[in-house]
Amino acid sequence: MFKNVPATQELFHFVKGTPAAQLNSSIQLLFHTTRVVKYIDRVVHNLEHLEDVVAILRELGARHIHYKVPGNYFPHLGVALRQDMADRLGNQFTKEIEQGYVKIWDFIVENLQYGLKTAAC
Repeated sequence: MFKNVPATQELFHFVKGTPAAQLNSSIQLLFHTTRVVKYIDRVVHNLEHLEDVVAILRELGARHIHYKVPGNYFPHLGVALRQDMADRLGNQFTKEIEQGYVKIWDFIVENLQYGLKTAAC
């Protein structure tokens, strides 16, 4: 995400100004990334009951108001994750997998943005 949209790095005080080559050694960034993946995992495990994760995602989005995250930044992470998945899976990253991923990420972003917007009011 930082490579595609460098301005997003400025939101993370713990890596602000850190050269790209050093980002992989940031414990705080690893911790944050792990938390993000856990939320995505929770959504995936609730695909049959997405209503069960709506409140969690909206609360998460609302918390981002304290970090001054613009709602239009959430999709940037999705693009970066999708690209990483495509790079790692190679030919196994099919159109079906990509379409499924996009649907899940759109659902996540919609609820994060709703929570952020609600918190701003």
